[in-house]
Amino acid sequence: MNCGKYYGEYIGNLEYVSSQLLGIINGNILPALPSTGFPVDVKDPRGVCVSTYTPKDSVVFDCTIWNTIKEKLINSSEESGEVATTGILVYLCDTLDCILKRTVGLNYGFAAQLERFLCLCESLETRLDSICCNGKCPEVIGDLLCVLMQILTKLISAVSKAAVLVYYATCDINPTTGNTVIATFFECMLCDLINDLCELEKLIPELSAIVIAFATCDMQKCTPCYTAPCAPKKVRPICPPNMMHYGNNGYGQNYGGCCGSGCCGGCNKGK
Repeated sequence: MNCGKYYGEYIGNLEYVSSQLLGIINGNILPALPSTGFPVDVKDPRGVCVSTYTPKDSVVFDCTIWNTIKEKLINSSEESGEVATTGILVYLCDTLDCILKRTVGLNYGFAAQLERFLCLCESLETRLDSICCNGKCPEVIGDLLCVLMQILTKLISAVSKAAVLVYYATCDINPTTGNTVIATFFECMLCDLINDLCELEKLIPELSAIVIAFATCDMQKCTPCYTAPCAPKKVRPICPPNMMHYGNNGYGQNYGGCCGSGCCGGCNKGK
């Protein structure tokens, strides 16, 4: 049974973004899978764990790995005469923008969250691009890896949910007149997407803190004639309860709002 229309190119781009974000975790932070790409049996036929595998060395996350990841997320530079490739976040921002502009009959509540997602995407792109990793600051590099993993996993979750919501976005999601399965799913998943975006928004100030921490960590080891201020503590604002859950279906309501970074206010300018 069909219930609406969707643009395959938009869904395809969101699937690509989700896959590439996971690829950063599994190919840059963790070692890449063997060329076969298939799992191996870790137990023998008797159910005993195989003991013949050889332990491998773990590689410490450093500025070189970060710069590679940063290039994939933002914009790959031209090297060896090759054409520069578009960064993953650029694809995400462009796709969200076009979904908002080209999808007819988009539910207002969902559209408000897509606008918020676009704003967060652009904000992440700017802040990640501003991070200049300093190899003399191992503690800050550790913080960077922690925040990066949080951003990647939350982005994967948000993009995957947004893709399915876009797939059903033009269906009738009114529980009275529409398909009950889609209406129930849409309400539940939109609420979950709101939670993901709120968690992403909390991480924006942490990226700004990391930028400052890299810039000031060397200064704290200088001569006693000057005492540098401490690196800012990581900010973890609490997501307001009214942003997390809604007591009604929200049809025709604005699911917008901000959790602390003021991102949504920027998106609404000029409207």
